[in-house]
Amino acid sequence: EGKPYRFMGTNFWYGMNLASKAKEDGGDRYRLKSELSKLKSLGIKNLRLLASSQGPSGVAYRIQPALQNQKGGFINWDDDLLDGLDYLLYQMKEHGMKAVVYFSNYWDWSGGFPQLVSWYTGKPIPLVPPHGKESWDKLMEFTSQFYSIKEAKEDYWNFIKNLIERENKYTNITYRDDPTIMAWQTANEPRPGMDKFKTDYVQWVSDTAKKIKSWDKNHLFSLGNEGSIADKYQSLSNRYVDYVTIHCWVENWQKYDPKKPSTFDSAKKWAKEYIEKNLAFAKKEDKPSVLEEFGLARDGKKFAADTPTTLKDKYYEHLFNVSYENDLAGVNFWAWAGKGRPKNPGGWWVKGN
Repeated sequence: EGKPYRFMGTNFWYGMNLASKAKEDGGDRYRLKSELSKLKSLGIKNLRLLASSQGPSGVAYRIQPALQNQKGGFINWDDDLLDGLDYLLYQMKEHGMKAVVYFSNYWDWSGGFPQLVSWYTGKPIPLVPPHGKESWDKLMEFTSQFYSIKEAKEDYWNFIKNLIERENKYTNITYRDDPTIMAWQTANEPRPGMDKFKTDYVQWVSDTAKKIKSWDKNHLFSLGNEGSIADKYQSLSNRYVDYVTIHCWVENWQKYDPKKPSTFDSAKKWAKEYIEKNLAFAKKEDKPSVLEEFGLARDGKKFAADTPTTLKDKYYEHLFNVSYENDLAGVNFWAWAGKGRPKNPGGWWVKGN
């Protein structure tokens, strides 16, 4: 829009499902408007959204219902969920918010690349604990086949093109012309996974970026990946990538153990160094940076709502300060649960919750 834009944001990955008009599938538009109003009152005006999910229903560790329930592109999509995405963007417009929209997911919690690989190879997704016994390396090796499977990529690109060209039923604005959308992202946390997939991955980034920029010249484009821990910069220097994204997960990456508070200070130091390392690359490429995912468990990794968040609060304050001192364009913390609560603290979501 021709003006500098800096923001405080969050991840609102389930927004499309919450905005669905199908209450039996978890839609709750009253709650949606309440959550957006609360976020706005806190000064949070940028939401990172998941725009697709893949089935089938009944699979462990999966968003349900899914937007796409079988292979074949845009002909097999859930109209209620697409309507939900329309309504979500409409309500964000009414609340003066901006959206960062990612098209798919490297991880299987929304189907994503693993489900596309499964559909086009006929092989099951390797499930990691607690839902299965496979390793994360095994899952990544499976998922990264996506970059070399022509039919899977065409399915993915077909969805993107149709979504960009979709007209919002509530605003009558085509997605590619919608000023509520700040940016498109290839997926949530895409990565080569292993060195043997690096060439195919970099080519996929290039092909996807060119296609999106040819379909939509109005919006920013970024990868939505974690930064150097997952991508050694080859794809981030692509001229179509408008800004650099950074995710910082000290617990997931085994820099911090919530059951050993003594590891906290070293984790803070590592996080600062990791962010600044990625910023150095972004500045070299003359691209803005966004810290768009970070989080930490409650004290002792307990899940009860009354568990203190002493170290989590300190960690968030630390990363906000690092972001401010290093002049990042924005932050999106993980994540906004709002009024959502599991029936059993620490339990996995099941349909009907």
